[in-house]
Amino acid sequence: MTTIDLTPETAQVDDGATLNFYSDSQAFTIIDVLRNGRQIVIQRDNAVRSNQDEDSFAPGGFAGHTSHGRNGQQWDITRNTDGHTFKANWSAKYNRFFVGGPKAQSVTAGRYERYDYNF
Repeated sequence: MTTIDLTPETAQVDDGATLNFYSDSQAFTIIDVLRNGRQIVIQRDNAVRSNQDEDSFAPGGFAGHTSHGRNGQQWDITRNTDGHTFKANWSAKYNRFFVGGPKAQSVTAGRYERYDYNF
């Protein structure tokens, strides 16, 4: 699998994007490219866990621990034209897009979803 970084040169409308924050990730679609690619508008996609029945829970720690079976988390992701939108700006210093300023929520290429049940 070839991975292409999300940069002002590679950002294109209708491409997938992932908003990363803390230990979670959410799937988005790029709906606009502005300022010569240095700003993108992303829109939240629909994401539904398709294998949540494989999860197991063990008591312990602060609230317990969830594991996701041998297949990890699997998600059905579809486009949502009514989803919430965010503007992400390019940071030349960190070589990535951010929502909310550098070192905040980074945006990377591809549509990926992950929820940390243990946080």
